[in-house]
Amino acid sequence: MLALQLQAERKEGWTTQMVKDFEISITQYFERDFVSSNIRVLTLSTTYVESENIFIFHRKVVRAGMSLLPFLIVGFAIMACVSSLTTFLSALFMDQVSIHK
Repeated sequence: MLALQLQAERKEGWTTQMVKDFEISITQYFERDFVSSNIRVLTLSTTYVESENIFIFHRKVVRAGMSLLPFLIVGFAIMACVSSLTTFLSALFMDQVSIHK
């Protein structure tokens, strides 16, 4: 597996739209014109995701991210409980627990 990251830099005189068009043209080249039996190219960029032509892809990315939200919430709750419990047990072990803390 090989990962190659290309990111267009804004040169003097380039507009934001010109940079986005350049990034989309690279993606379109690899999707439409590049042919290889040994190499499989997968492209992804924020410009590509935000593109109006790829609205369906954008919705899929958002839906996949939202499907992970319950796991994020449960993980945060577990982390908060375990952190609080271990901090309390550590304070108890070191005789640092008092009603005022």
